[in-house]
Amino acid sequence: MRSPPSLLVGAPFPLLLVLFATACPAEDPSVARAQAQEPEYQFETALPCFLAARDQLALSDEQRLYLCLGSRSTAPVACFRAADRTTFLSDPQAIELCRCAEGNESVECFNRFRREAFLSDSVILEACRPIVARKLNERCIPIVGIGTR
Repeated sequence: MRSPPSLLVGAPFPLLLVLFATACPAEDPSVARAQAQEPEYQFETALPCFLAARDQLALSDEQRLYLCLGSRSTAPVACFRAADRTTFLSDPQAIELCRCAEGNESVECFNRFRREAFLSDSVILEACRPIVARKLNERCIPIVGIGTR
């Protein structure tokens, strides 16, 4: 038995591309919904953190801005100070550990892993930084749909 002839055989290539594009959306709908729900970021929210970092930390303006980018409090500054006192990380590593921090949990995590596990500082840093631990984007906003139900 012969299969029925396809309606698309011999169709011009641009038509096939249009049909394929409409049948196979490029984006996952849940990602589009998550992006639509993401609140508008205001750079002014990071200003108190930046000013506290300027007054309390011996960092460049660029480093202060990166530490505070996305922050809604001065917690990253307090976290950085705790990291500086207890972890002996370089400034860039302490900044990564404390970006988006809401307290000293990431420093406590780092110190606990360092005491109890035989892992490199870079592996511990990656596991404990708030962006990873709390599933945040680079603006410190939770990523909806990743590991959530």
